[in-house]
Amino acid sequence: LKTILTLGLYSPFFTNHVMAYLTRTSRWGDHSFEYDGDGRPLFLPHLVMMLLFLPTLFLISYWYSAKAQRYMIGHTRFADCWARRLSMG
Repeated sequence: LKTILTLGLYSPFFTNHVMAYLTRTSRWGDHSFEYDGDGRPLFLPHLVMMLLFLPTLFLISYWYSAKAQRYMIGHTRFADCWARRLSMG
């Protein structure tokens, strides 16, 4: 409902809340996962994606999806080990 009322601007925050919940409730054996991400670093890229969505014929959504995935993986922790940030080239 917040995403609809804010015209999609709440989406990065909602995605991070869902990721935090799913990560917090996941376990592998005796080890648990942790997630410390926040929606703020993804807000500006999400806004850019929304503004350029039609002019780029939807291709910018792939850029945003990759950026969001890298951010979420980089903020996920398993058994006291942080995932390495993915870097392209």
